[in-house]
This record gives sequence, C-alpha cells and structure tokens, in this order.
Amino acid sequence: MKIRLNIADHLSLSRIYVAPFFLLLEWDWEYNYLFLMGIVCWAMLSDYLDGYWARKENVVSNLGAFLDFTADKVFVATVLVMLTITDWIPAWMTLLIIGREFLVMGLRIFAAIEGLAVPAYFWGKVKTAFTFAAIMGVLTCGQLSVWNWDWVPHDLLWGITYVLLLISTFLTLSSGFDYIRKVLEYVTKKRSETEIKNAEAERG
Repeated sequence: MKIRLNIADHLSLSRIYVAPFFLLLEWDWEYNYLFLMGIVCWAMLSDYLDGYWARKENVVSNLGAFLDFTADKVFVATVLVMLTITDWIPAWMTLLIIGREFLVMGLRIFAAIEGLAVPAYFWGKVKTAFTFAAIMGVLTCGQLSVWNWDWVPHDLLWGITYVLLLISTFLTLSSGFDYIRKVLEYVTKKRSETEIKNAEAERG
C-alpha cells in the first residue's frame, strides 16, 4: 500500500533533510554559524507550520504525529552532537538530553501498545522553546567569535547562553520524568480496571 504524504508531513520531514547541514561546523567558512542560524529558524517555523497546516486542512493523522515527533528528535540530536563535537556544548548536557529523548520515544511505543495516545504537554513545549533559544545563542556566539567584534560583550553573551543551556537541560529532564509519571499512572489504572472486570466476570 502506497503511503501518501501531505504538506504537513513534508514540512516535518524537512527538519530531517536540513539536519545534515550542521556538518558545516567542521568546515572553515566565515558564515557557517550565520547560515546554520537560518536553518534553525526554518526548523522552528516548520515545527509550527506542520501542526497549523494539519489542523487547518483536517489532515491530522498518526503518521503525521510520528513524523513530527521523530523529525524534532533527529534535528535536535544532530545539532547537539555537532555542537558537542565542536566543543560548544558540554558532552554531559548532550548525553542527558539525547538519553531522555530515547527513553521518551520508547515510552511512546509502549503507551501506543497500551492504547494511550499521549499529547504534547505544556512543559514539553516550553522545553523545546528553551532548547531552540539555547542553540541560537550558541550559534550567535560562534559567529561573533569568527568576526571577532571587540565591542560585543562575548563573555556576557556566552554566560546568558550557558544559562539557557542549563534551563533547557533541566526542563528536558523534568518534562521527561513528568511524561514517565503520566504514562505509568495510565497503565497502572488501566490494568487495575482490567483486573477488576476480570474478577467480576469470574464471580458472575
């Protein structure tokens, strides 16, 4: 059976397509960071547009939700790994964030098997916003280091960016624990209800 992708699906996939551009961080080009800031802006815009288009055209689907979720994770993981390789982000932050994403992805599969569709929660959206803001901050620091503008307070800018990275890491972990709690509560409740129904059926 041929799967037809709509515009919202292609917008989601575009984030996967542009992720390899972060390999440019390994190249010596004056406008590396500036170009990649544009890529991040596109990723943020497409993340908004795919959901907006799906709702507007009433083409919301499980496939679309999967592509949206997966594209976000692939893009962010690629960016963090490349920024870690180029010594812009501490490895422990990247490991914690990517480890959390793998755990949540596994829980989503488990939840789907149990019949639970877990929507995006408020703190997850806040986490995403801080993550993108932190990435933009790192890229800005990178571009300014290339241009070496003396009038720019580099230390202050990097300090603000590092705080954003810490907040992003904290929100990533806390939202992950919140997700785990919600899934486990649902599964425990569902199985308790099933056991009660089975016991009643046996007595009946």
